[in-house]
Amino acid sequence: RTPWGTVIVAEEAGNTGQVIEIANPLETTGVSFDRNTGIASGGVGAENVVARWAPGRLSFEGIALYESGVMYYGDENRPSQGTPGGAYFKFVPDHPWTGGPPITDLDDSPLVSGSVYGLRLGKRSGNTDYGQGSNTGLGVWVPIPGSNVDLRAAAASLALTGYYRPEDLAIDQAAQADGLVRFCGNNTGNEGDDQNDGETICITD
Repeated sequence: RTPWGTVIVAEEAGNTGQVIEIANPLETTGVSFDRNTGIASGGVGAENVVARWAPGRLSFEGIALYESGVMYYGDENRPSQGTPGGAYFKFVPDHPWTGGPPITDLDDSPLVSGSVYGLRLGKRSGNTDYGQGSNTGLGVWVPIPGSNVDLRAAAASLALTGYYRPEDLAIDQAAQADGLVRFCGNNTGNEGDDQNDGETICITD
């Protein structure tokens, strides 16, 4: 549930997964959603279902959504043949939510448009100390231009920090009460390897 009164769901679908936002969910039923076009039709309340392409596409598995509409999320991806695993991303809305009653027009959602950044750890030597071996410590958020971007491909081309199937993000509410941004999730690990059963990853922004 969002602070502005909608519901969001996100697909875990490789590099094509997308965020879907639903208004008036109790009055929306039997609607068909075309994930290729992002168009909802049929049923009751099809106008209440929209695709949100501004945050980009990946295999969504864990979302930390703040009151303003700033959203953190990871790509549930594993390393493959030298390519790092799933990276973490941040969406910053062009028009942050400032509070008030639930929205009645989906065009008023802060998820309509914004900027996406990917996490790259390694700040030594002028932010060049990144790559394999640097998956803890300080880092930077790298801008990712465009909308409806394949974030998995962007993670590889921008050398973002990879994790082993990150998922299940939760906001640190104690930090939030202190006015800080901190969220934690699972670096799932290689489930077939008894010596690599994952770990908790926490990120402070």
